[in-house]
Amino acid sequence: MDVDGNPFKASWTGRLSTFDFTDISHISGFELHPLTLDVRISSLWNTSELLGYGTHACARLKGADAHPVFKFAHPDEVSRRWVAREFKMMQDLSKTKAVARVADEPLTDERGIFGFRLQRLYRVELRELQERFEEVEDLLETLHQAGYCHGDCSPSNIMKDVEGTLVLIDLAFAGRLGEGIPKDFPKYMFSEDVYTAEIDHRRVVEWRKLGGMDKVI
Repeated sequence: MDVDGNPFKASWTGRLSTFDFTDISHISGFELHPLTLDVRISSLWNTSELLGYGTHACARLKGADAHPVFKFAHPDEVSRRWVAREFKMMQDLSKTKAVARVADEPLTDERGIFGFRLQRLYRVELRELQERFEEVEDLLETLHQAGYCHGDCSPSNIMKDVEGTLVLIDLAFAGRLGEGIPKDFPKYMFSEDVYTAEIDHRRVVEWRKLGGMDKVI
């Protein structure tokens, strides 16, 4: 988390949930732990602004070139490994134009890849996704035709560029169709042992029902 421009790790007790951290009074056992970043990461952190954060990485904005968004892995080894995997997947799929564009070279330090740069993207509201759902299906079909499964297709992982074109992001859990799913991936996400197109189709059905989209489209 970014608190007054400084990096912190948040922890709390109870079940895993999504919270609005602007009010922590209702979050049981909430604590902030200062993080020490190495020189390379700290330099990029201090000269960029926060865009968003997730369970294994955060996104920050710096400059206005073709790839102004910097995605940083959290300091733990699992997060770094997943972000490195995501960079490879996005590079492999760059020619499909179904995924966000990334810079040719990753961000590295003495421990290896800790992040990468990508194009500036913008959130797509649920209502707009409802109206453009056929385009979402086309994106997934493009991935499947290329031989890949996204693995974590959700509304938050569909964004648009400055011209309004939809693209997929967050491919850390993606993989080639027919290949085995890594054993260290969260068990709640995958009941299968291998990647299939059906995984993506099931995810879409789940969040469409959750958001009531199946009643609108």
